[in-house]
Amino acid sequence: MSYLKSVLAPFHIITSEEHWRHMFDVDLTPFWKAVTCPVLLLRGERSDILPRAVAQAMCDRPQPVKLVEIMDTGHAPALLQESQIRIVADWALQRACPVP
Repeated sequence: MSYLKSVLAPFHIITSEEHWRHMFDVDLTPFWKAVTCPVLLLRGERSDILPRAVAQAMCDRPQPVKLVEIMDTGHAPALLQESQIRIVADWALQRACPVP
């Protein structure tokens, strides 16, 4: 959250702690529960938006979730490194329909 504060500060969009609390006081659980397909959940090791405990709790569901934590990365991995791209490619290829 501190990263977001520093990024948004010059725009004076969110000016008080009250606004920040309101912004993050959102329950997305119903939307998450509505996802019925397999999910690859990528989490940046240094994310201050998606805590590790929350990511792990997101894996506790009937649909398969593969959680991968990208080291030395903030909230959203950029997927510019071959090793990061390979994680996504391998996961997708495991689910691809065979070509006749």
